[in-house]
Amino acid sequence: MIVCAALVVPPDSSVYVPEELAHRMVGLDYGNGTAYAGLQMLEGAVPRDAVTTCAAVTHPGERYAAMMRGEFEATTLITARDPEDGALEYRLAHGSGEPWTWTEGATLSYTVTEQDIAENVGVELMVRSKRPHHAQKVFDDAVTFGYRVLPPRGR
Repeated sequence: MIVCAALVVPPDSSVYVPEELAHRMVGLDYGNGTAYAGLQMLEGAVPRDAVTTCAAVTHPGERYAAMMRGEFEATTLITARDPEDGALEYRLAHGSGEPWTWTEGATLSYTVTEQDIAENVGVELMVRSKRPHHAQKVFDDAVTFGYRVLPPRGR
């Protein structure tokens, strides 16, 4: 399984290295792992005060299309690929014990509820091939995102 994340720019961009994104608008889907990955990549390449971001949609295809329309100059995309070019399945897992199913769609979401209010809430994204054997028993790769979920204001 190959999982990668990248800062991407349109094909006609004058940006060739991350350092050239200083003071340029980067569209990020705030609150998601993709946004945090983007911030880490940017902060590793340019001074913090030169990082310029704006809110972008969560769906990666729509975010890419917005970048191509010129709404911002770069964005972050994460993708997974089977080394044998086989189909992949995805699953979100949460500590609530609810059964989660595998899906072929790579766009997944989780709705936070009052039961999630806690200092550390983990949501795990798992990826697997459709082959019978996997690197981790039932999946091939995973990433866990940790969030602090606060109660609504005024409560």
